[in-house]
Amino acid sequence: MFLCLACTPTALTLSAPLVQEFENALARILVEEAHRELLRAPNTQVRYDIARSNLSRIERSINPKLLQPEARLLLNELRQTLNYEISLKKHQSILERLNTRSALLTAFSHQFVIPMPNSKDDLTQIEENTKKFSGLLTQQIVSRMMKGDPVAIIAAIDALEKLSNGAEVIADYQYRVRSLGLSTHETNTLNEAYKSLYTSVVTPKIGVLLEKLKDNKPQRKSVLQLSDGNAYYEIKLRQSSDLLAKDIHKLGLKELTKLYRRIEVLSGKPARNVFRDNRDDPGNYFANSDTGRHQYLNKVHEIIKHSAKHFEIPLHSLTVKAVDPYRADYATTFDYFGETLHINLTNMKNLPRYELMGQVRFHSIPGLHLATKKGGSNNAQIAFSSYLSIDPITENLNALMYLVDNTSLMIIDTGIHALGWTERRAIEFMGENTALPEARILQYVNEIYMEPGRWVPSVIGRLKIHQLAEHHGIDFTAMSQILIVLRSQSIALLEQHLVEHHSHRLNAKH
Repeated sequence: MFLCLACTPTALTLSAPLVQEFENALARILVEEAHRELLRAPNTQVRYDIARSNLSRIERSINPKLLQPEARLLLNELRQTLNYEISLKKHQSILERLNTRSALLTAFSHQFVIPMPNSKDDLTQIEENTKKFSGLLTQQIVSRMMKGDPVAIIAAIDALEKLSNGAEVIADYQYRVRSLGLSTHETNTLNEAYKSLYTSVVTPKIGVLLEKLKDNKPQRKSVLQLSDGNAYYEIKLRQSSDLLAKDIHKLGLKELTKLYRRIEVLSGKPARNVFRDNRDDPGNYFANSDTGRHQYLNKVHEIIKHSAKHFEIPLHSLTVKAVDPYRADYATTFDYFGETLHINLTNMKNLPRYELMGQVRFHSIPGLHLATKKGGSNNAQIAFSSYLSIDPITENLNALMYLVDNTSLMIIDTGIHALGWTERRAIEFMGENTALPEARILQYVNEIYMEPGRWVPSVIGRLKIHQLAEHHGIDFTAMSQILIVLRSQSIALLEQHLVEHHSHRLNAKH
């Protein structure tokens, strides 16, 4: 529990500067800890509990009258983030309907969060939970199907197809068995027994449910078509921008037009021809072989080392690895967690060369790997990483095509969830207006249905930071250094810093 020194009558009398310094330091600690807790939270309920707890903590521990402007801004923005998490809790049902896989894994999560086993006897709990899970499947999925909820039915089909072979669950069990240090024979016996249990008890039920669900598969719906869905979507967007969803959509189209013009000037061809030629040219992909995967990873390491040197950033403990085979069917193409950049190399035809630098910089250095270590809200980290991934005024054709992809994803996100676009329209838009392979387009569209608003913070953050840089006459190199020094803080704090910096420069001239 924190003690508010400013609340004691003698504190200000004895040493007002010391108390003020303590109060500002305490505010910063609270802000960093709250953001860190939110980032680690596994679900909406936990984030809601964290938000309520931290709001109470702020009221008990901080005297706002003693805060300096920067600390006050940080604290106010934290309050907004916490209130946002509390607001989202009201839309829990929407989240569950959009992402049934999360609901299924939540039902099964007690298996994953039990302590590591100390003996073979401890493994029996996992086996019992597996049997229970097969019953939960029937209850959860059939109840949704009987209600005729189209969103839940489609999400359930996607979830069940990815859970049907049990690869993720079986791999987790095998990891726990290895921790016991048993003989090879005992280890193999336990693993085979569990695999047999899963495939004989759970997999058949999944198969039956899939057949029933596919017979009733409806047209996919966006969050806009759900009860209270529009309010939920606007709450999601409000964390990134004060603009309405339709205005964010228009902003994206305007930015896309600018990017097209730059591509056409550089290439001398219509932008859509550039996209088509890049997509169809085998030379724009690494070989779909172990050699090609090895070359791809070598290029990733080369980009990371160059970025660390260019931005003068230590590498820290960053690891790069291919996605484990058992996760390959449903893992995203690029992901960063656990101080590791994970890349899905299953099919190299889904990984065009042009996006490599932007993706690696965003997900590692100077992006998320650095941003997550420095704290700040999730949206601030995304904005920080998005701007630093590519110089906004680049004349590199590959980099511009990466920015086109990023901007187009925001357009179809708002198109689907605010303007009523169909799934087919979103797929066709991406096919005509980006160089992404079809499989990647389908994956992105699916993710947008499951997680509305996901692609807005990246584009809005990048554009806002670039706008501030232009306004204050700061180039990409200088702005990058400012962002790295400031850490992944909010746009408002960055703006305040730039205004103060500009004022100091004017005073120095006089």
